[in-house]
Amino acid sequence: TFCADNQRSGYYPNEALRSSTPSFGCTIAVSGPAVRPVLHDGLVLWGDQDGVHAASMDDCSLVWEDTLAAGGQGAPCVIDGVAYFGQHSRLYAYEAGSGELLWDQPAGDGPASTLVCDSDADRIAGIFGDWLVAWTLDGSTEAYSEDLGGLGTHLTSTGDDLWYSDAATAYLHDLDTGSAEDAVGLGLGGEEAISGTGHALCDQFQQGMDGLFLSGMSSVDAAGGEVWHSTGRAVIAGPVGTDSDAWISRSGALTGDVLQHIDACTGVVTNADTANLANPTYGISMVDGGILVLDNVGNIGSLDTATGAPGFSPANRTAATTLSQCPIPYDGFIAAQAGGFIRVMPW
Repeated sequence: TFCADNQRSGYYPNEALRSSTPSFGCTIAVSGPAVRPVLHDGLVLWGDQDGVHAASMDDCSLVWEDTLAAGGQGAPCVIDGVAYFGQHSRLYAYEAGSGELLWDQPAGDGPASTLVCDSDADRIAGIFGDWLVAWTLDGSTEAYSEDLGGLGTHLTSTGDDLWYSDAATAYLHDLDTGSAEDAVGLGLGGEEAISGTGHALCDQFQQGMDGLFLSGMSSVDAAGGEVWHSTGRAVIAGPVGTDSDAWISRSGALTGDVLQHIDACTGVVTNADTANLANPTYGISMVDGGILVLDNVGNIGSLDTATGAPGFSPANRTAATTLSQCPIPYDGFIAAQAGGFIRVMPW
């Protein structure tokens, strides 16, 4: 699950669990499948097949847009007031509030995947076709460009580490230099999705498996290979977490989907599957004190991580009829993307 914080971790440390149920808010229609939106300073920013766009979080009115021939690709990053978008073989930087194009530079040889950005490392990085490419945040210097030979899929970062994977291996690169540091064999087949954490869990990297292909989840340590692997239930969403705590949504066979609390150091489930979910859950995010849960029919609810009690009751607030993804919290709002629209909800 690729949430819209800059490290794609799904952990939002500056947002806290609220007791109020989200109201209906407003809806943004998108052109074709939209890439994951981000929220920044009163704006919703997203890319779709027509280009890149920004709308008001208050009423969803369009603030600015830029038409791009190949559309906007790869979930954007926003850092220091600049919004970065990927496109086919190109990287764009816009002033987030006005939409002024600050710079654009060539990148790789194909469609853009998820972008990650880091102000300390002064890097905006992404996979474009077969290439891992990074530029400095001001667009003045290409930091590195490496042909991955088609191995790379999604990106995530934890501190100075940059991770990506293919079907059975997690790869570690230095975010600053791009140099390859390790390749950890997971011994697992199937299609995979990487989910990192805003703070590395026990200095390990969380590897989430696509539930359509294979059950299980692994934790790997760049220094020591695979630390643990759990099987038996397909991973639907997550993991998200901080320190040694990880939360993940997994299919529960006869009991329905479950929200599990996992010790990230050992893989031990600590809540005994007590948090049962009525519908398949395809998006979870972590805020201070709680988990936001979004299911595939548009119900949104929360869980108090300290007590295990619901923070607010699940209620249909997105009118979703198709797959929902990652509830994104920001400054009193939640954004949820599903099918051909983005719903923005005050809470």
